[in-house]
Amino acid sequence: MKPKYDTSAHCKYSLQYHIIWCPKFRFSVLNGPVADVLKDILASICETYHYEIKALEVTPDYIHIFLSAPQTVAPCDIAVSYTHLTLPTNSLV
Repeated sequence: MKPKYDTSAHCKYSLQYHIIWCPKFRFSVLNGPVADVLKDILASICETYHYEIKALEVTPDYIHIFLSAPQTVAPCDIAVSYTHLTLPTNSLV
């Protein structure tokens, strides 16, 4: 199987990132309906920013996401977009 490369004006690339998040103090809070809602939120963020989810696993105490992003997006920007957009609205006060 040949690897799939994305193309730009003058290059071909395949950028994939493995990002892991843990809740504060690694509390087991990401189970049941919370995990389902979180998966929906992460999928909508990917759709908005044109990322492609290769793998996503939500366990009770951490989140693994393996994704592909355009070459113009820095890995820190991906993490920031996920972190800020998944915060509860009342925690911004």
